[in-house]
Amino acid sequence: MKTNFRIIAIAAAVTALASCNKNEVISVREPDAISFNTRIGMATKALPKTAFAAGDKFNVWASYDDAGTVRRYFMDDFKFDGSYWYSDSTPYYWPADIDATHTMTFHAVWPRTISRPLSADAFSYVVEDNAENQKDVIYAKHVSSTKETSGVRLNFRHTLSQIIVKARNTSGTLLCDVTGIKMAFVNKAGDFKAASIASSTTDERDNANLARTDWTVTDGAASASGFYVQTGLENSIEPNAFAAPLGDSWILIPQMQPKAENYISSDEGTSMNGAYLAVKMTVRNAADGTVVASERWCCWPVALDWKPGYKYTYTIDLAGGGYEEKNGDDMDDDLDPVLENQEIFFVDCTVDAWDISDRDLSL
Repeated sequence: MKTNFRIIAIAAAVTALASCNKNEVISVREPDAISFNTRIGMATKALPKTAFAAGDKFNVWASYDDAGTVRRYFMDDFKFDGSYWYSDSTPYYWPADIDATHTMTFHAVWPRTISRPLSADAFSYVVEDNAENQKDVIYAKHVSSTKETSGVRLNFRHTLSQIIVKARNTSGTLLCDVTGIKMAFVNKAGDFKAASIASSTTDERDNANLARTDWTVTDGAASASGFYVQTGLENSIEPNAFAAPLGDSWILIPQMQPKAENYISSDEGTSMNGAYLAVKMTVRNAADGTVVASERWCCWPVALDWKPGYKYTYTIDLAGGGYEEKNGDDMDDDLDPVLENQEIFFVDCTVDAWDISDRDLSL
């Protein structure tokens, strides 16, 4: 069976940063107390985050390099009261001899609700199954060689990837009622370590993304059991309809996965082997309402190449019909199309750095 896939990826540069929150010391006014200035990017629909709000906390891991001997200075939560950042326990002060060979390095992670760091620049994370509960985990680093009494500047970067699914219908006769979407054959857990940022850098690297290699998956090889699903959707995609979003965005572990090319068998039946997007839909004739395919999970194989800090928008043409997702004992060496004699293809797959300006985010 001949299949044809067309995937067009467009990578866009990261845009300008959002405005800063300038912070001062809250409980003491000594000039040597450590405080923070923070900047963060646009977050996701699951957890909007364009600025910090009162009550927010991030965890800071600070280390002191005494001419080559590095030791931990403190690890603590810093809380925002709407005007200032302050330690949840006690104020911390700059070393008296800080200079080019006696530096302070700060690593910060938000949200504070994730596990405490494994080390100064590392943490473990498991992505929530429910898209509404997924968090935009952000990380910042700064090296100080002077007492920055006006506040340490922390530029937070996204550590995860944002996934958006859109659908269009190039058919002039078919109507597609979409009730679910699925992203399958992916890893859900990993260890993050900011190895892509040089340990000695003082550059905040504004508008620079982290590397996919900063993540190491910890839940083994991706399998058919590794998927995210949203059900209960109510999307009616009319004939000749332009692209429209389906469900919520996902915020997932950056990773590479091969696209599904066949089925694999197990004691429980048959499942797809490789990464794919799936849409649960009923396809009807728009003229008389006759059903062509009823409540079928239709799959579109896609190779994954997700990097931290990028938003990936997959636009699927439902007129292609997709492949049938296997769940029973019926075996086949190839993929079975839901609609016969219909070419399966992607209209486009855009790759765009997360917009962190105040402009409209529509694509």
